[in-house]
Amino acid sequence: NGLKQANRHWFDKLHNVLVASSYMTTPSDPCLYRRFHNGEETLIAVVVDDILIASTTSRGHQELSTSCVWIISKPRT
Repeated sequence: NGLKQANRHWFDKLHNVLVASSYMTTPSDPCLYRRFHNGEETLIAVVVDDILIASTTSRGHQELSTSCVWIISKPRT
């Protein structure tokens, strides 16, 4: 049963990091996140275990990459 829930646990963890970083889900798709910050727009699409990042600047991509590394490298509690 634990393995069946692993994908959901990963998505919940990712969702929490994105929301803490001021991303919001779009009304039309809960797996599409959007953030407007300092004139920059960043979109993140999450499909199963793939992430597609599109940003008007490279800064948005770099910030998200740092957050995702935290998700992968943080030990379970």
